[in-house]
Amino acid sequence: LAHERRPTTTPTGGVVGAMAASLSEPKAKVWNPEKRVEEAEGKREAGNEKFRTGDVKGARKDYEEAKKHLSQELYAKVEDDNLLSRVKACRTLTLLNLALCYLKAEPAEAFKALEVCEEVLDADPENVKAMYRKGKALTEMGELQEAEFEFMRAFKLAPSDAGIRQDLEALRRKMRGDREQEKKNFEGLFNKAPGFASQDRGSSEAAQGPKADASGPVYQFLRSSDENPFANSASPAQEAHDLLKRGRLEDAVCAFEAALYQTSKNADWDTHFPLWLDLAKLFMDLNSDALALRCLSQPADLGSSISSSSSSSSGDTKRRPAANVRRNALLLRAVCLLNEAEKDALVEVSACLVLWLSVCEGAPAADGEEKVGARIARWRAGGGVGAPGADAAVAQGLLHLLHGREEALQAFSDALLAPSDETSCFGPEHRRAAKWNMLGAVLANRNRHKHALVAYEQALTAQPHYARALTNLGIAQQALPDPAAAAAAFTAALELVPDWSSPVIWQMLKKAIQEQPGERGAIAEAASQKSLPRLRELLGPALPQQRCSSMSATQVLREIGLIPAAAS
Repeated sequence: LAHERRPTTTPTGGVVGAMAASLSEPKAKVWNPEKRVEEAEGKREAGNEKFRTGDVKGARKDYEEAKKHLSQELYAKVEDDNLLSRVKACRTLTLLNLALCYLKAEPAEAFKALEVCEEVLDADPENVKAMYRKGKALTEMGELQEAEFEFMRAFKLAPSDAGIRQDLEALRRKMRGDREQEKKNFEGLFNKAPGFASQDRGSSEAAQGPKADASGPVYQFLRSSDENPFANSASPAQEAHDLLKRGRLEDAVCAFEAALYQTSKNADWDTHFPLWLDLAKLFMDLNSDALALRCLSQPADLGSSISSSSSSSSGDTKRRPAANVRRNALLLRAVCLLNEAEKDALVEVSACLVLWLSVCEGAPAADGEEKVGARIARWRAGGGVGAPGADAAVAQGLLHLLHGREEALQAFSDALLAPSDETSCFGPEHRRAAKWNMLGAVLANRNRHKHALVAYEQALTAQPHYARALTNLGIAQQALPDPAAAAAAFTAALELVPDWSSPVIWQMLKKAIQEQPGERGAIAEAASQKSLPRLRELLGPALPQQRCSSMSATQVLREIGLIPAAAS
C-alpha cells in the first residue's frame, strides 16, 4: 500500500505551513475509463500475438499490464453498460490467458494460476475454461481429488471438449495407480473395524479381514524419497504438524516420512526417533494400530529382528532412542497390542508393560513373583516419581480392561485428572483428546452410549480432525439408535481419512443409511457415488451441539457419573 502523503509544514506552522501543504499537493488524476479499457484491450491483443509466436514470457508481461488497467477502481468509474461489458470481457479473457502462461512457466507457477482462475470463477461461476485450468493447476499442486472435481464440473458443461476429457481420463489413471500402490503398501492394515478406543470391534464383517503381523514386518514408506512431495522441504516435521491441525492427514503422513528420511540421512537421531512416535500416533488416530506397531518398533528399541532399513546395528549406541522416547513408545505399543496381539493379548500387553516399567524412573522392582498389575497399583498407591501421572493410570487401565474389571473406568478417569507432564506419553495437554477417546470407548463397551457421546465430544473439541473419535462417535450414535447422526459422523471421518483407510468406514456409513427411517433415496445415492460434499450437505454437521465443551474435566466426569457429585 502506498504511504499517505503528508502536508509540508514549517517549524512555525500557521498560514505558511498551510500554504506549503497546498502547493505540495499533486493535481487530481483525470480518469478516462474508455481510454483505460482501450489500453487494456491493446495489451491483451499484444499478449495474444506474442503467445502465438511462442513468446510466453512476453505474453505474460502484456497480460499482467492489461490486468493492472482493469482494476476494481475502473469498475467503479464506468457508468456506461456497453463499456462495462467490455471491461468484464477483457478482464475474463486476460485472466484466463494469464493462467495459461503461469501453467506453461518453467517450473509451472500453479498457485498463481489457481488464484487467477478463482478470480474468474468468483465473477462467472460457470466459466468452463476457468474450471479446466483450475483443475490443471490443482493437478500440478498434487491436489488430485480437487482437480478431478474441477475437471468433472468442466466436462459436464462441455462434454464434447476433447482436451478436458483427455486430462480427466489421465488424472483418473494416475489416481488409480496411486491407490493400487497404496493398497499394496498397506494391505491388511485398514480392513477391519476399530479396535481399542472403539466399541463393537468384532461385530463388523470387515473385522474378519487378515491381521498384519504386529512385530515382524518393517514399515513400508508410502512414498519413496524421490516421490515424496515434502522431500525438499526445509522443515517437513513442522509441515506435518501444521497439516495435522488442518485435517490433511494423508499429507501429514508424507511429511513425517520426509522428515524421517532427512533425519536418518543427517544422523540426527535425537529428532529421528521421536518422529516415529509422531507417525505412530497419527496411524493410531487413523485406526491402524497394526501400522502404528510397525512405526513403534524403532523407538521401542525391541531388537534387530524388528528394525527397519534406517535402524542401526544393536551395538551402535549413538542410534539408540533416549529413555523417555523408548518409555513412551513401549506404552503406545501396549495400547496397540490390546487389538493387535498375535495370540494372548493379556500375556503380550503384560510383557510390554514389564519392559515399560523397566525404563520408568521411580517404578518399583518386582517383589518376588508379583505380577505387573500389582506393581503398577503399588507404585500408584505409594506415590513417588511418575506414580500419579497419566501414563501409570493408562497402563493400569489397560490391564483392568483385559481382565474385564469395572475399575478400568476409574483408571482412565484418573488419567484425565492427572497433572500435566510434557515428557510423558499421555501427560501433555495435546494428548487430552486421546484420553477422552479411550474413556469413551470403555463407556461404550459397557453400553453407556450417551455418556460415551459426551467423552467423544470432549475429544473432538480438543482435536477437531480426530478421525478415530469421529468413527467412534458414529458407532455410539448408531447404538442409541440415531442412524442419521451416525451417518453424519461417519461422513465427517471419511472427509479426513485417506482412501486406503476408508473401506470399513464406508461400510459403517452404508449400514447407518439403511437403518434410517423414511425416505433416504438422495442420501443412499450420494453414498453409492461416494460423494462426500453431497453427503455433508444432506446430513449436516457431525456435532450439532456440544453440551459440555466449556466444562472442566472434573465437571464432565461428574456429569457422567464417574466422580461423585459434590456435597451440597
